[in-house]
Amino acid sequence: MDRPNRSIFREDAIRRYVASREEIVLPRWISPSSFLYLWVLLGLLFGGIFMAWFAKVPVSAAGKAMVVRSRDRTQGVREKVVIAAFFPTQTRSHLQAHQPLRLHFEGLSSLDRSRLSRLKLKDKPVIRSPEDIRDRFGLTASTALQINQPVAVAIVPLDPADLHLPTSAYIGSTGKAEIVVGSQRLLSLLPWIGSHFQTP
Repeated sequence: MDRPNRSIFREDAIRRYVASREEIVLPRWISPSSFLYLWVLLGLLFGGIFMAWFAKVPVSAAGKAMVVRSRDRTQGVREKVVIAAFFPTQTRSHLQAHQPLRLHFEGLSSLDRSRLSRLKLKDKPVIRSPEDIRDRFGLTASTALQINQPVAVAIVPLDPADLHLPTSAYIGSTGKAEIVVGSQRLLSLLPWIGSHFQTP
């Protein structure tokens, strides 16, 4: 009589053993809250990629700036003090009349720097040679050495009201000019990825 009972118990034990082997047991460190955090991180990752793909940042061109005398052809031989900004020739197609730019001259007061930051190009820049630039603006030998190749010359009117000294006091001053020439995707700034993008 003990044999049938023992067989029933044995079959039941085998059945429970097989069921336990087939049951999927997740590691203890994976919990429902962990899955939630992973989904949140994944969402943030794809959200960041999406924003980096569509977001654009400005691309600027840097050049030199000088305070010079320039002859105003519309008023005969009259000369006026202006700022001449010199940019690489390849940027000319991106520059237009009345386009704002940033100028930085060392030694100017904070008020002068603030007013100069609001200036704009008078006309579309013109490509000129170093010799033409020396003759046109009467540059000194030391200043002329800074222009040793063709450049896009942009004239920026200088209003005496923008400065606390007469404009003639600034002739010969040299500085830096910066102007926006386009934009690029934020994603293009990432290493190894940026080489596959071109500035529009």
